[in-house]
Amino acid sequence: MPRTLSVDEAARMLAEEDVSRERFVEIYAAALRGALPSAEVKVVGELELTITKGDVSLRSFADNLWLQYRSGDFAMDSLLSRHIDSAVESLAIAEAAEPSFDRGVVVPIVRSAEGFGWGGSPEAPDLAADHLVGDLWLFYAIDTPTSIRYAHWEELLALTGLEQDAIRPLALDNLMAILPAPEVVQLGDAPLFMITAGGDYEASLLLVDALWSAQASKVEGDLVVAVPTRDVVLFTGSASPGGLEVLRRVVDWLFGESYSVSEDLYVRRGTSWEVMDG
Repeated sequence: MPRTLSVDEAARMLAEEDVSRERFVEIYAAALRGALPSAEVKVVGELELTITKGDVSLRSFADNLWLQYRSGDFAMDSLLSRHIDSAVESLAIAEAAEPSFDRGVVVPIVRSAEGFGWGGSPEAPDLAADHLVGDLWLFYAIDTPTSIRYAHWEELLALTGLEQDAIRPLALDNLMAILPAPEVVQLGDAPLFMITAGGDYEASLLLVDALWSAQASKVEGDLVVAVPTRDVVLFTGSASPGGLEVLRRVVDWLFGESYSVSEDLYVRRGTSWEVMDG
């Protein structure tokens, strides 16, 4: 019979051991079984599980939970509780005869596939994601008052009732509805600027064309942007040697901290981004 654990038991095991990915997902699956005794929980891949109850079957990805566990920055009992509550909520929505899904909770999150834990591409686990530029991907997540979790295409299309090419415009509209007005500040005397917008979705500002059109006049040459962490977006101009030098130093300093995104620089060409050579 598959193992079952309470959240407290699972949290204690994870706090006392330095576990492998395989052991981690087994403990998480046992905690899900404890919270969903009438459902069948199976580990079906690296950091991937299925939750089945009757005719309803969902896939759950433990990648974000794994990264948070490895960072050591979170209390495991509250961290596990949040993720398990999200799974319970998702199963309840899927079970409802007339799901009351709010499309407004679909949001875009920009991260690198490498930093996400998939080693290059999120396509294998069928995560709901679109390639953005270089090592950056646009992941679609469901942001509710109790949790935020990454979605996969099958689930997301079923919940929203939309075609796949309609998800990005929806997520971008939702992002603009929840973000405070972005603020642009110059850092010191160098032609280097930082954009802030609440601390959670700054990296996703790469998607907002109107924002970058408004910044073009502030720099010499093309816009050059860096997103070393999810809450830090920096930019300068391609014709500003001093700005580029400081930008690279700041990226070297910040990349590798919690919630790292990318150490690359991206240059704006028209309405799209390209990886900057050198």
